[in-house]
Amino acid sequence: MADQQVTPNAPVTNVQASANLVVNPSVSKYNRITPFQYKQQSQPTIKYLVVGAVVIVRCCSSASSSSSSSVAASASLSEPLPSTTTNDGQEAPVPRVLLVQRAPTDTASGIWEVPGGTCDETDPSLIVAVARELREETGLVARAALGLAGIDWAGRLNKVTFLMGVEEPQQTEGGHPSLSQSLPSWNGLVKLDPAEHSAFVWATEEEVRQNLVHGDQRLVWRHNSREKETVLEGFRMVAAAVLRKSQVPVEKGEEAS
Repeated sequence: MADQQVTPNAPVTNVQASANLVVNPSVSKYNRITPFQYKQQSQPTIKYLVVGAVVIVRCCSSASSSSSSSVAASASLSEPLPSTTTNDGQEAPVPRVLLVQRAPTDTASGIWEVPGGTCDETDPSLIVAVARELREETGLVARAALGLAGIDWAGRLNKVTFLMGVEEPQQTEGGHPSLSQSLPSWNGLVKLDPAEHSAFVWATEEEVRQNLVHGDQRLVWRHNSREKETVLEGFRMVAAAVLRKSQVPVEKGEEAS
């Protein structure tokens, strides 16, 4: 069964969403264009503009496992990405993506997707819109827009999905990183709006490919969407950064306005 923690989330202002948000130069144009401008410039015509957030963290499944950290958040802080192997026989950190399941009372009930939603007319940019939606839907605080994971079309609906870095769990007493950045700690950060989503899970790349989590929980994606492909692209982007043995490039001089 998917991990669940359901609680109403308060609306998030644009100022709250964009505070201390760092933008990678590769997606800076999405931080300089409003949703209205984006729709006006698009061909074919967009009726519904939606943004999504691929959030990938590197963590162990339990607090007793080896030290771990957030892939995306580490990149947003310009720190080296952690190793996926250990020398002491303990569990190694594994990249996992946050997926949420649509509520039974919502449209497309039961499908799995990355956090996100429709842009508001008041959103100053697409980057601020995705940061706002991420916080409203999951409680996670965006710290960096790291790259473009995908653009999907469904009729006159256009979905733009970004790889996002988020604020990590707080250090526990004593500052033990395996306690603050284990999977249970990340679970504790996620707070869903029950009107929109009923469950969430941190899925590995293999689980996404197999459409199966926890051994028996099937991942059902929206028909005719590229949601799964977009998630896998997020994993590819993170893996490419690891292979380069360097952080995802982030220009700290450019922040969301």
